Amino acid sequence: MAINNLEDLFVHELEQMYYIETRLVDVLGDFVEEANNETLASGFAEHRDETRTHAERIEQVFDALGREVTEEQSHVLDALVEEHDSFVEESTDEQLHDLYDMQAGMKTERIEITAYQGLLTLAGKLDYPDAVTDPLEDTLSEEKSTLRKLEGLSKGSKIKSMIGKLTG
Repeated sequence: MAINNLEDLFVHELEQMYYIETRLVDVLGDFVEEANNETLASGFAEHRDETRTHAERIEQVFDALGREVTEEQSHVLDALVEEHDSFVEESTDEQLHDLYDMQAGMKTERIEITAYQGLLTLAGKLDYPDAVTDPLEDTLSEEKSTLRKLEGLSKGSKIKSMIGKLTG
């Protein structure tokens, strides 16, 4: 698809977010299975379910625009997944895996937050209706909440204990 105007850019970004959200459902499922920390596993499972809703909201946005739901590959997400897989192959320490996955989750949330903010900026410039902006705003709010949860978990006593074991 040629990107020649703001609407084309919006659709391109929306297609990438759809790719990201649908792919993250699988990635988060892997994180749930890999996690050794129960709190972390539970958080990943909860966010996986939330991410399914994020994908559905993007489908609603496509519908509001009268467009077919399509996706565009996101090389940013693919690189993060590739980096994760490489780390897992190189490290045998399960506690390091949990710490790495938690940090990978924070990286991903920041990317998603930035992307949704960009979509909302474009939607505002295009004067799109609430049927387009409301689902994006709801998802942005949930992404910010998930990042806060991960940041809180990273400062929690169980994680600090894990880090102490790794450095001590």
